[in-house]
Amino acid sequence: MELGYNSKSYYFLPATVSFIFLLQIILAYIYANQRIYLDSSYYLFKVVNYQQLQVEHQRYILAFSQLLPWLGSQLHLPMKHLIVLHSLNYLFWWTLVLTICWVRYHSVIHILAIAFSTILGITMIWFSPMYEVWYAIPLIILVDAILIQFGKAKLIDYFLLFYSISTVLFAYPTLVTVLIFLFLYRRIGFKGNRYIIIFALATIIWLIIKYFFISDYELAKLNFQVGNGNSSLLAKISSLQFYVSSVQYLFSAYYDLVLIFILSIGILIFKGKVKNAALLICAFIFFTSIIYITHQPEGLKPIYERLHCMLIPIVLISFIEANKSIQGNKSLVLLALILVIGKCYQLNSIAENTFIPRYSLYLSYINKATKNACPNLIIKQTKLQKDNDLTEWSMSMELALISSTNEKKFTPNIVSDVDYQSCETLLKEKPFILRSSESISFKDLNSYYFNPKVCTAINE
Repeated sequence: MELGYNSKSYYFLPATVSFIFLLQIILAYIYANQRIYLDSSYYLFKVVNYQQLQVEHQRYILAFSQLLPWLGSQLHLPMKHLIVLHSLNYLFWWTLVLTICWVRYHSVIHILAIAFSTILGITMIWFSPMYEVWYAIPLIILVDAILIQFGKAKLIDYFLLFYSISTVLFAYPTLVTVLIFLFLYRRIGFKGNRYIIIFALATIIWLIIKYFFISDYELAKLNFQVGNGNSSLLAKISSLQFYVSSVQYLFSAYYDLVLIFILSIGILIFKGKVKNAALLICAFIFFTSIIYITHQPEGLKPIYERLHCMLIPIVLISFIEANKSIQGNKSLVLLALILVIGKCYQLNSIAENTFIPRYSLYLSYINKATKNACPNLIIKQTKLQKDNDLTEWSMSMELALISSTNEKKFTPNIVSDVDYQSCETLLKEKPFILRSSESISFKDLNSYYFNPKVCTAINE
């Protein structure tokens, strides 16, 4: 899809990208307080408390997901401003990748695909904007833009390719399968193997580092997924209900991806690119099978959406191919824009129905602790289970961040009784409990943002 500079299409690209980003800037600002959810609150709390970028499990792309709030903490901005910067940070990352794609490769359709990847196929992860797998998606599209023009490659292109592949591999292990497909797919019509050497080198380095330095967390996740897949494989593939429920969930939860994919494949077939369409269909089925064999989703949750993020590059590659086939026709792009508007409406509804009530519930806990002039509030697990969809393991860190938006900076330590008991061996030291497996000393809290007080706990 080449848009001529002397045509009426000159303003189409900046207008489209600006529209996509503007909608999300508005949403990100309005719901900034609701977007410190799960991993997001975990990393934001640590960035603010220690004023250092937090990178775990060699996933160095995390540093980019924390950059703006980290810079804000260095300037000692108020907590409420740090939360807004945290909410807007993901758009800074996408803008960076998008700019590289435009300045170096001038690929209009890849730029549009990067812009659409900010929101299409994203639902619950949007409320926790620090997930590595999400941040890796625009890099996969950038890799595709590099591969298409690899015959004209210079040293900077080799560097960008190596860096992008390495970052994607370290961001999330299962994304290696997406990269393998992309290289196999773009091999059509390619001559030479220099790009294969770069991919192989990056992969070998990744495998060696993971073999010797894999974290216990990643190892446990890998064993769980492999074990879960093996134990239920035969039972699932022999059950008609498995296929029915998987298709129903896919169409209901990710209708935007499914619709774009179906229309893109239809365009490719209509234009005679049956081989390309067949490869993309096989890839979509393959990745969908991996997702539903290892995890059977039950409702919209980030744990499932991380896996569904593997589908987003496949869908956007089909989107790129379809638009190249109907050069100059913007109908598919306009449809994607309509889906972006629909997705924004969906995110707004989820915020209104789930995350705003959740925020109100957390404020009530903070008010309870404040009213009793006691910063240690222990909530019975049985009570929390009644609000199971609203409370998570990150509750203590979220509440610390929320309470610190108050000018008085009163920071209660609010946890469940189960988490409190799991830290029982440390209770003599009066620790600030972050979650069931982690607590820190009160003296290690950043006094500029957090102001806890040691006292006897009260039960709720």
